[in-house]
Amino acid sequence: MRRVFPWGVVILLSMAHIFGMWDGCPAASPEGLSQRIRIVVDPGHGGRDPGVEAMGGGRPEKDWTLLLARELQREARGFPSVQVLLSRQGDETLSWRRRKEAERGADLWISLHLNADTRGRASGPRLFYPSETTEGAEGLQPPERNADVQAILRDLLRTRWRNDSILLAEHLNSALEGIGTQARLPHPVRSAPLKGLSELAIPAVLVELGFLTHPQDRARLQNPSRRRVILRALLQGIVEFLRDPRRSS
Repeated sequence: MRRVFPWGVVILLSMAHIFGMWDGCPAASPEGLSQRIRIVVDPGHGGRDPGVEAMGGGRPEKDWTLLLARELQREARGFPSVQVLLSRQGDETLSWRRRKEAERGADLWISLHLNADTRGRASGPRLFYPSETTEGAEGLQPPERNADVQAILRDLLRTRWRNDSILLAEHLNSALEGIGTQARLPHPVRSAPLKGLSELAIPAVLVELGFLTHPQDRARLQNPSRRRVILRALLQGIVEFLRDPRRSS
């Protein structure tokens, strides 16, 4: 005889899986984390899209973001609980669909960019998380056939990922402030209508690591040791986010 579960039980079971209530307890890493986290780093622009240009010439944004992403991937080898994957490996023109393929199996998404100011005055990193949207992420397809249950689960997932994106951006900002690169702004962490990122089925943030039009920011980028300090701060911010008990995952 076929056993039928009431919808209330199905919803509770689904919510338990969504919020990780039944996760196992593997051995912790040196960072105090119980599992290895896969992070997609998306170097902004590429190929026919150079991004912003520095005043007086120099490398365009697309070259800097790829260099920073590769160096971040190398630095991540010193963080056993973190694995960094790149959405592009070279100077390629990629559609969003192609970039998004890197999301499969990933836990977090970080888009790397640089900024520009026509007056050359603005400086320091900026961090953005996707603004609230009524559009569902492509990965939100709960198995239940009941439309109401699907809508409930989609809203729960969307809220969870948005809250985690905010929390991740705040930890990254704190890490950058801790090494003196972050300008003291009234609102350094803000929401923005980030095309594509709101479609992702994982927490996602966009990090602008400074202004190519500001001499101090350019000097940081041109110094390999200072780049390393910035990138290690980002990795430490990620670890602190993963340790945060407020995190939904």
